Amino acid sequence: MTTTISLTTGTEVISVCTKCKLPLAHIIVAMDEAKIKKVRCSTCGKEHRFVSPDAKKRAPSSKVKVRVEEQWKQLTDSLSSKRKIPYTLSGLYKEKDVIDHHVFGIGVVNQVVTRETIRVLFKEGEKLLASARVSL
Repeated sequence: MTTTISLTTGTEVISVCTKCKLPLAHIIVAMDEAKIKKVRCSTCGKEHRFVSPDAKKRAPSSKVKVRVEEQWKQLTDSLSSKRKIPYTLSGLYKEKDVIDHHVFGIGVVNQVVTRETIRVLFKEGEKLLASARVSL
């Protein structure tokens, strides 16, 4: 014998809570014909769109990574004749300096944000690094 459950507002369903980040019991708050549009989490009370626990997570776009790698490659190729400066917290850097970081590898200083902060483009992406730090 098969039982059919009618989905209407006020019915309890399982949805991934956008705040709790877990599949939890939710109450249907709004529907559009036969589609669940909005639910309220029974745990935290947040109202949000319905997210099926069976929905697959979208993988991050590989296009973004390719663009960053291309930009990094162009910069490092154009500055390949520059001496690579070993990165240290106390180092003073300027734009277009090529640095060699012990974890991230070769990078190019894109921007001096403040006297003590620089933006560096590495192969895997841009990082905010400390600079000109005085050791006590």
